[in-house]
Amino acid sequence: MTQVITRDGFIPDAFAQANPVALASYEGQGTLLLSVQDELEDVSTHFDTLELIVIPFVNSSDGRGFSLAGALRALGYRRHLRA
Repeated sequence: MTQVITRDGFIPDAFAQANPVALASYEGQGTLLLSVQDELEDVSTHFDTLELIVIPFVNSSDGRGFSLAGALRALGYRRHLRA
């Protein structure tokens, strides 16, 4: 079983079976695979149906994922982010 570490300890991974889709294919499935090319304003129109946004990192020294996560929070996204 996959687990996630939170402030309160280990919990089961509620998204272990999630199948994130690209923004161009997103139709309210709940899980989005964000690309660094995606416009965050386009993503924000789906905040009401998104439970999880996955932000891939090209490599461990690529900081764009952190910047995208911060920008999503600034736009008001309050649900789950994974990088």
